[in-house]
Amino acid sequence: MKIDIRISLPILIPLLCIFTAILIIHFFLTALSALSFTTSIVYNTDKVARFTSHPISNSSHRAVDPEFYRMIEELNFNNRKIGQNDIEFLSRIRHWCRLQQGEFNPVKWQVIGKESDDPKELLINQRNSTPGACRRFAYILSGVLYSLGYDSRIVHIASTFSDLDFNHTLVEVYVPSLSKWVLIDSDYDTFYKIGDIYASLYEVYDQIRSKKIETIEFERNGSETLPMPRFVDENRLPTKLAKSFSHIYIGKMNAVKAYFDTGQRGKIKTFEHFVPDGGRLYPNFYKIFLIFMICVLLIVIMYCLYKISDYCFCKIKQCCNSKLYSL
Repeated sequence: MKIDIRISLPILIPLLCIFTAILIIHFFLTALSALSFTTSIVYNTDKVARFTSHPISNSSHRAVDPEFYRMIEELNFNNRKIGQNDIEFLSRIRHWCRLQQGEFNPVKWQVIGKESDDPKELLINQRNSTPGACRRFAYILSGVLYSLGYDSRIVHIASTFSDLDFNHTLVEVYVPSLSKWVLIDSDYDTFYKIGDIYASLYEVYDQIRSKKIETIEFERNGSETLPMPRFVDENRLPTKLAKSFSHIYIGKMNAVKAYFDTGQRGKIKTFEHFVPDGGRLYPNFYKIFLIFMICVLLIVIMYCLYKISDYCFCKIKQCCNSKLYSL
């Protein structure tokens, strides 16, 4: 069977362009999805004070969602034991958040699909044994702390800029009695201590970066839940958790804070990434380049579809005119 090249080329060429564009878009989307913080805004900073100082807050924290507040109020978190200090109180909250997911199961400690930013919804999923990981623990813990009047923020640690490598989400809470930020990990059910000091995210990062990993201890307040946190394995080599402190991020505007302050969901999350002297910047340009190229290729596909439809319309019109002429 012979093919009319004069008729086929105007369709085949745009189709070939569309097919090629789709393949390239798939490649770019794969690269973009592998990048951490794909849907968030990340600012690079070398200012330590951005990680250690406590901004003045005049807001009165109270959960906008009354159902979520009732879920935690039933546990009598507002009724402290006589003489109980901030750390003891926070350890109770941390341990409660860990117990909501039950016994450790590697299958349940996995993220399937995109999770909500709503602490109430995440807590319901956790109690229903829906699989989830550290991010869920962090958002629930931050929601509870914020509801009870503590300034808290989502923090993130990662070994690389790829979301395919090990990374971990935790919470920092500002402890008034200590006048500092304290790192809390409700997934591993632990505080991080340097000597007798309850450490912040930056302090842990600085010790690991200075190769003083042996100075960091885990304060679990008697908890024996799994998984167990470790910085060094049986061969005295750094674990994935230790390596994940290569890059640290703090949430400047996270969904938990936005929801409890304004009652609005879906706020764009912004993070700050600490960059020491000679450190690697978060690849914002690379992310923008990938998004730009995907948009350009989508425009190319739309243009090719337009040319094909225009060509087909012209051919149909010619065919109709020729039949009318023959009549």
